[in-house]
Amino acid sequence: MGFPVSKDPFVAEKPKRRKRRKQRSCVAAIPSQAMFSTGAYRSAQKDRRHTQDWNPDTKSASAATLSDLEVLRPRSADLARNAPEAVSAVNQYKRHVVGNGLWPQSQIKNDYLQLPKKQIQELQKRAEMLFRIWGEKEDCDASRVCNFPAQQAMALEGRIVRGDIFVLRRFLKRKTMPFELCNLLVEADRVAQPSAFDDVLKSKKGRVMEAGGIRFDRNGAPTHYHILNEHPGDDGATKTREGDWYSAYGKTGHKLILHIFEACRPTQPRGVPLIAPAGEDTKLLNRLLEATSVSAVVQSLFTAFIESPNGEGLDEAGDPFVQTSSSEPGDYKLGNGAILDLREGEKVHFADPSRPNSAIDAFANIMMRRIGMVMDIPIEVLAMQFLTSYTAARAADKRAWLTWFAYQYLLATKLCQPTWELFWHEAVAKGYLDAPGFFTDPLARWAYCNAKWSGPVPTSIDPIKDAKAEQVLLEAKIKTLKQSVEERGGDYEQHIIQLKQEKEDLKDLQPQQIVEAKEEPDDEEETDEEERD
Repeated sequence: MGFPVSKDPFVAEKPKRRKRRKQRSCVAAIPSQAMFSTGAYRSAQKDRRHTQDWNPDTKSASAATLSDLEVLRPRSADLARNAPEAVSAVNQYKRHVVGNGLWPQSQIKNDYLQLPKKQIQELQKRAEMLFRIWGEKEDCDASRVCNFPAQQAMALEGRIVRGDIFVLRRFLKRKTMPFELCNLLVEADRVAQPSAFDDVLKSKKGRVMEAGGIRFDRNGAPTHYHILNEHPGDDGATKTREGDWYSAYGKTGHKLILHIFEACRPTQPRGVPLIAPAGEDTKLLNRLLEATSVSAVVQSLFTAFIESPNGEGLDEAGDPFVQTSSSEPGDYKLGNGAILDLREGEKVHFADPSRPNSAIDAFANIMMRRIGMVMDIPIEVLAMQFLTSYTAARAADKRAWLTWFAYQYLLATKLCQPTWELFWHEAVAKGYLDAPGFFTDPLARWAYCNAKWSGPVPTSIDPIKDAKAEQVLLEAKIKTLKQSVEERGGDYEQHIIQLKQEKEDLKDLQPQQIVEAKEEPDDEEETDEEERD
């Protein structure tokens, strides 16, 4: 039987009462048949001994994340400060995803605008130049601390370590900058509910109205963000959670607050730290390595224990032990060249620890692999050790770049492109860019603001092999020159213009100048030729 047809394709008509009764009678018979039946998945069976105690609860996206974030954030931040593995992972992300910054390559869609080609090229070049002027200075930051590449690195670290980060758009007049647009980064901890006891507020019909400091409309889109006046971790910070609600969108429809995070489930309000799934393994590995290091130091020391039948300890008359400068009265160390004089019945025992464990390296490699799988980085890149073959090292590097390219796309779509579009609005409004129809035609505005964001590119382990492989692909017409240039972070149009300019510059050189540049044979070479004759 087909579905009922309705005027609104997203709203199904209610079936008649008689059909609904039939459906109820059919559905009522199903549970009695399926109550004692099992499916085909072994992981769902409850009669297997090793899965009997595996009964996780079904939780919504909000219930599964919001209650744990207050613990996950400080723990992840602690690992990013003190655990070498986490520090290495965060630095690898920042170095390869951001590097010296993601910068736009303006690619105006002239298929829609139908403007002269030369005008489009000049407009693209001017827009990129003005954005460089704005982004390279710290005036683009409301707090005048970071330029735009530093904001990108901070936003990426906030997403990895704390789960998400927020960027507020401000417009401040400054004498050193012709543009008023500024970004203000806000840590995830400052966006929270006014009450610590209400992580989620629902309507009478069960619709989520507020969750994690974000207010939603009936479609689940954010409308306001509650930002605390002070960081909860500040010294002397109050626990009242005083703050204000800020609108997510302005009157023109532009985003005034950017929420940079990755949603893994529908209706997920906040992000989860990337380090969180590997937090326990990272902490255990660091504790093991710390204990092994301490044991190795202890093994190199000469520690003695005095066994006494009456428990009185050392004989003060013939004490070869010297008390240390420690304030503890029972803290002793052996003296140099001392002769031991003990009481009757007393014996000396020396500590002989059996650590460090010889299998610590294999265990550490297993834990590093687990951490790398969570961070989506091969162990060779995470540990910065390429001890295997060239093929394995190249495969690990290429696999890591798949992850870093994905996060470049995340920053480009969540932070860079919205900033670029708002920059265009101000530049056109102030007359720095001439863009006909920018404010009247939404499609024209989209065409003007189209851009490709380029950042760090993969490094070549063997440049000669990579160059030969690239040449073969180009000659076989499998890859185009545009693809080859853009894969290395270049701008194809600018590349062609530069090639034409270099060709014109080489025309000015006379052929005899090139011949004279060649080295003349040395006198020793001429003498050798005469002797041969």
